[in-house]
Amino acid sequence: MPSTPAAITDPATARAATSAYIPNQTLPYTITWDASVQHQFAKVYTLEVRYVYTHGISLPVQTRLNRQAPVQPWAYLPTYLSAPSQATLDGLPYTITNVNCTSGPCAYPLQAIGSFVPAYFNAGFTGSITSFQPFGQSRYNGFDAKFTRTFTNGLQFQAAYTWSHLLDNSTAEVFSTLLTPRRPQDFQCFNCDMGTSALDRRQRFTAFAIWDVPWFKNDNWFLKNVVGNWQFSPIYTLQSPQYATCQSAVDSNMNGDNAGDRCIYNPAGVPGTTSTVTSLRNSNHQIVGYLANDPTAQYITAGSGAFATTARNTIAAPRTNNWDASLLKRINITERQSIEFSAIALNLFNHPQWVPGYLSDVAPVSTAAINRNLLVPGQSVFEQWNQVFSSHPRAMILALKYNF
Repeated sequence: MPSTPAAITDPATARAATSAYIPNQTLPYTITWDASVQHQFAKVYTLEVRYVYTHGISLPVQTRLNRQAPVQPWAYLPTYLSAPSQATLDGLPYTITNVNCTSGPCAYPLQAIGSFVPAYFNAGFTGSITSFQPFGQSRYNGFDAKFTRTFTNGLQFQAAYTWSHLLDNSTAEVFSTLLTPRRPQDFQCFNCDMGTSALDRRQRFTAFAIWDVPWFKNDNWFLKNVVGNWQFSPIYTLQSPQYATCQSAVDSNMNGDNAGDRCIYNPAGVPGTTSTVTSLRNSNHQIVGYLANDPTAQYITAGSGAFATTARNTIAAPRTNNWDASLLKRINITERQSIEFSAIALNLFNHPQWVPGYLSDVAPVSTAAINRNLLVPGQSVFEQWNQVFSSHPRAMILALKYNF
């Protein structure tokens, strides 16, 4: 039996119980333009060069309308790479919460700023209000070149190269990925999340061919159908990596949600290294800052009250470097009837590729299959893609078809 909704007796109770808001529908749309030049030569070859621009507008995103981040670029707890003096700590203006002061001035508690937007809180909305709003936007710029040979004399091939860059302020509006958070770091600043998209693939090269083997084409039925009639089709893909977001797994900005909170980036750090932090206290035993346990780390945990400086999607997964191939054998029984046997090999050379998703498919991957610690500083599996993803071992598909 479905649960019975709680009785709402007055506006204050209704507002306090509100946890979601459904706005009037705003349909997303795109603005797209492209320009291309084609040239055909030697009758069977075509070269095309094209530029594409696409701007996605009013894309649905998940947010919490009434929550704000007390931590801002002008109000936060600093993170140090080397231990500061006690005098420096005593002079810091902010702490997480207020405590009884025993000596010297007290640091101002960030918690006092509050994580609820005053207009909502004062109106009686005291819980988080989750909503899907049309605040998302994306910008795609792409250049591609394609060289094609039409199927002539038993041979067809195509080679294509694409350079592109996709920017967005949100990639997923539902819990479909852990590699990039579905909610923004700051609910009141979607523009602050504009950066490289999780769907960005900066460079991609693909090539395929279909070769209808010419052997025994003009011989007798036995040689033509038993020994001949083979078709070979290789496919090669070389692709730039998918990018993921470093995540502190801490509610760093104190807005009541740690899903979108990122890390502190150390530009002088050793690539791929991470560090946790130790809290620093003033003379009143208030936490007023943090010290990186490894000052040479590139990514550092942003503790509660710290200001995260890492952009979205800065961690590169392994690239895709893959061969697929198919081999088809045809036996013609009559002019209309034939039997076809095909063998398809995905990841033909069984080259280990620890990449998110699939090599030759677009099927979704459950978030339960991904370990978020892959992107959390201080975790043993940080950037250890082979500990989280499949190597995508070679897969074979055999098929038998009767045409009539």
